[in-house]
Amino acid sequence: MSWVAVAVGGAAVVGAGASAYASNSAAKKSANAVKGSSSDANQLQWDMYDQTREDFAPFRQPSDRALATLQSALYGGDSEYIDPRFTRLDSGELQNLNADLLRQSGNEYFAGKDNNFLLQHLANNPWDAKYSADKPFYRGPNGEITDKPSMLSAQWKPQESEGFKYTKSRTLEDLGRSLRMMGRGSGTVAANATGRTLGDLNVQNEATQRNELWNMVKTGQGAAGSIAGAGQNAANTVGGNIMSAGNNLASIAQNNGQTQANLWAGLGGTAANAYGAYQMGQYLNKPAAAPTYASGQGMPLWRAQ
Repeated sequence: MSWVAVAVGGAAVVGAGASAYASNSAAKKSANAVKGSSSDANQLQWDMYDQTREDFAPFRQPSDRALATLQSALYGGDSEYIDPRFTRLDSGELQNLNADLLRQSGNEYFAGKDNNFLLQHLANNPWDAKYSADKPFYRGPNGEITDKPSMLSAQWKPQESEGFKYTKSRTLEDLGRSLRMMGRGSGTVAANATGRTLGDLNVQNEATQRNELWNMVKTGQGAAGSIAGAGQNAANTVGGNIMSAGNNLASIAQNNGQTQANLWAGLGGTAANAYGAYQMGQYLNKPAAAPTYASGQGMPLWRAQ
């Protein structure tokens, strides 16, 4: 009986170990699947955001110069604006850059880790980030990252507009023709008429150009708003993906832990039953005790009577 109990206990241990290994393996595969799908989904979000930025760039970049020119018109002198070849990086792009730097730092702790892990680390340890979202950084035409982009100069010169030059030429030609037809092609009258006409043209031209510049600024403002909205949506979605992945991983770990606990609890019960069976076998196999006789006479009691 004792050998049977030992065999039962041994089989229980082997079975529990195999089940625990299978549970751990399944949990690891599930965790990897969750991490992989979350990372893929996050990358898709950033790819879509990058495409949005690229699509709106033709509307946003000219507005930078328009705004600088409008400032020159209002305040005089030259006004600087950022070279459109430099693109400002948003917080999501900076986070990805910081994650890549950690992964490439040579520190074994970060080697091979996915972005979710690295972004969570950066959130808990912001001093490990090289690029802070509190400071503007730009990607230059050669792929370099800098906080000092090259600047260009804009100056308000409404009279140099090709459209104004054409309008001025045609208007003065028409005015001269009209004055000549009236016999006043020269002299004070012609000079005064020409002066008034030029003054009116300048005022009209400046107002037109200011409106055109302001419309370009508003177009760029709308593009910037759309880009910001796309970035916010991407950040919210990525944040939700990270949170969901974290919850799923926690659930996988909890379920695996519960499975392990149940297995070892069951093993404990099996071991207890096996030990009880072993004790019972020991008791049943114990030799019987010798019969008891009266007062040392060495005979049964009924014979003594």
